[in-house]
Amino acid sequence: GLPELMQYRFQRGGELQGHTFGNLMLVSLSELFHDFAQAIREANQVLRLRGAVWPATYEAARLWAERDDGSRVQGESALRERPGRIHKVGLAPSDVAAMPEAVQAIERAEMIVLGPGSLYSSVIPSFLPKGIQAAIQRSPARLVYIVNIMSERGETEGMDAYDHFQAVEHHLGRRPSVVLVNNARIPEALLRRYQASGQQPVRFNPQRFEGLGVRVIAEDFLEPGFAQHDPERLVKVLMSLR
Repeated sequence: GLPELMQYRFQRGGELQGHTFGNLMLVSLSELFHDFAQAIREANQVLRLRGAVWPATYEAARLWAERDDGSRVQGESALRERPGRIHKVGLAPSDVAAMPEAVQAIERAEMIVLGPGSLYSSVIPSFLPKGIQAAIQRSPARLVYIVNIMSERGETEGMDAYDHFQAVEHHLGRRPSVVLVNNARIPEALLRRYQASGQQPVRFNPQRFEGLGVRVIAEDFLEPGFAQHDPERLVKVLMSLR
């Protein structure tokens, strides 16, 4: 189907090898319209999606990260080049424009969901453009944060669920009112597989959330066979919040 086509990686073709069909389609549309924002608009039309997918910004920017030891790296791939944890991330340049449709979607939203995903290289960067950040800050919508099940090498080593939550609040300037945390035990064989790549379960201590006025929903969100979220279980809980 279409999802498989968009994720298909070319196996041959010189420069095409290793690239996904979806990314090449966006590059082609960008060159056709000489405008990445318009390329995204056309892609949404071509794919006839239920809803729409909008980037946070249509301008080029690089992600930088500051580690706990004060060192700084730039570029998403550089974040994971050595072990440790990150303290702060930002964009260079810092004044990239927000995608107008993304801002409008936030303004119309009844619920804003952050995560799951790589905390410092995916979730937080999605709201770093100032227009996106401001829209979330002033939105009356319920703000939900889904905590990762596993830590990530070079990003969140040793961080528990509260540390993840605090990092989101610190970078966003708004506190999520609902937090979803997995409390299911990960099978030992599966755990060893993830530990081989430097990943550990994100610990959850409910006492760290006490007194914050935050609703914490701790349930079994595991997808069978993986240490990642089951989409159907997530959707069921999110819909029950409405």
